[in-house]
Amino acid sequence: MVILSGTLVISSSLVPFRTGHVGAPCRNCKIKLVEITDAGNMGIENVGEICVFGPSVSQGYFRDAEATAKVVDNDGWLHTGDIGMWTDRGTLKIIGRKNSVFKLPHGDFIAPEKIENIYGRSQFVFQIFVYGDNLHDYLVAVVVPDFNNLRPLLKLVLGAKVDQNALVCSHE
Repeated sequence: MVILSGTLVISSSLVPFRTGHVGAPCRNCKIKLVEITDAGNMGIENVGEICVFGPSVSQGYFRDAEATAKVVDNDGWLHTGDIGMWTDRGTLKIIGRKNSVFKLPHGDFIAPEKIENIYGRSQFVFQIFVYGDNLHDYLVAVVVPDFNNLRPLLKLVLGAKVDQNALVCSHE
């Protein structure tokens, strides 16, 4: 997003080091979480769209009032499109993007691109797609194997030439 500059959060030596967050708000900016009311993502305490306000937030896009109105509300808060939550130490954790995050029936927010990025790092995965919705308490993943990297491992484990079509179609 081009209408932000400067620092909004900072990891401080006053807060013991811990991974999984982006830090606490700087003194010169305000951050709030706004409840997400679309796509069935309602009612989770301490989770919402990250909105920022302060001197490091511009007044809007240059000569584009329509684009500005989509992201900056009447009170001057910039709606980032990111979903976040406050940790027990008062630091901000980013969960994902508003347009790609969904909530499972039991209330957990899921960012499929994070799961895809983790599994996609595997040398054995060529491509992965993760899907879920608020009607089912499980995810579905479609994985395309990278047979160039997988074939030598399968040969080592199975001890024979591997037919990739037979392997993909196998229920074992």
